[in-house]
Amino acid sequence: MNYLMLLRKMSLYLYKKRGLRRVSNWLKKRYARHPREVIVTDFDGDLSFKCFLHLHIGSQIFWHGCYSCPQLLLLDRILKPDMVFVDVGANVGEQTVFAAKRLTGGQVIAFEPTTAMYQCLVANVNSNGFRNVKAMKLGLGERTDKLPIFVTDDILPDGTSNEGVPTLYPSHDRNKLLETVDIVRFDEFVPQLQLERLDIMKIDVEGAELAVLRGAEDTIRRFMPLIIMEVHEGTSLSSKHTPNALLECLEDYGYRTEGLVQNGNTRTFDPSELTTFRDVVGYPR
Repeated sequence: MNYLMLLRKMSLYLYKKRGLRRVSNWLKKRYARHPREVIVTDFDGDLSFKCFLHLHIGSQIFWHGCYSCPQLLLLDRILKPDMVFVDVGANVGEQTVFAAKRLTGGQVIAFEPTTAMYQCLVANVNSNGFRNVKAMKLGLGERTDKLPIFVTDDILPDGTSNEGVPTLYPSHDRNKLLETVDIVRFDEFVPQLQLERLDIMKIDVEGAELAVLRGAEDTIRRFMPLIIMEVHEGTSLSSKHTPNALLECLEDYGYRTEGLVQNGNTRTFDPSELTTFRDVVGYPR
């Protein structure tokens, strides 16, 4: 595997050079043909992270250094050691372990309902020896239930499979049944967590964002955490609401929203911009 690590080091350098990114992208596509598990030991500088080169998120982290780069830049700026961060739709744990490293006096509560990604999430937490993470094999929603979750067979242009898009709301391109998952209403689950504070809540659940917000209304109104949320037109419509419904829900809860940009900062935006997807940040008024 040493040659792969040398190629990764080269790729990370090239990806930062605008005119040479195509070489880094070629490497990513080339090795997407060879499914393999690789452990990197320098994620976020010094963290261990399990990557699968044929899967989109792991491939991005391996060849480019991160997948949720703007979110990580934002978290790096706003996290304080004693905060509580709730990661809803934790996937394989990129933002979970990134936050856990910084929350030396706080904690991360990570929710991931799908079996394979939950197992990878736990492996990434354990390999770094974090004791401030609670990983829950659960999804959040408007009510406690058991629901089918669906994935896509599509291959992305970079040659990878997009494993990060399981959804409770099937569509024409996400209609392959993966498994049945456990969903809980956050307001009903919070007493088990014995939360005394909640500072930041990230929500990326492929169309279930509004259900999560509704199921967490009491907790959100109580703690008023900063909320980082993906707003996607396609998944919103699959779940029978408009993207604006998410912004309206946050406004009703007492938030103003700004759009997240590549450098981790936020800016005001017009809701008419929500034609594909955008990460938004909800700031308590």
